[in-house]
Amino acid sequence: MTILKRWTQQPADRLDRAFDYANGEQPFLEGDDTLVSATVTVEPDGLDVGGVVVIDGQVRFWATGGESGKKYKVTCTAKTRLGRIKQDEVLITVKEI
Repeated sequence: MTILKRWTQQPADRLDRAFDYANGEQPFLEGDDTLVSATVTVEPDGLDVGGVVVIDGQVRFWATGGESGKKYKVTCTAKTRLGRIKQDEVLITVKEI
């Protein structure tokens, strides 16, 4: 898989992030297909991800915590009404400024 984006945040930040499957350069959703579910995981442990919601072609989640100087790979697996599955990754670097 290819890392889609790279984000940086501080350990005390609690930021909402999104995987956008309806817009962008190569939208995943076509025709009347819609997202119905998604899971978001993180490696290694330490960065908390939660509050995952599927809305308007996006998978939104909150990211908080983590150790300064560490990088965390966040993986989203999205499923559509028509049975399609898409998996993407972002890299979140936690850095105390």
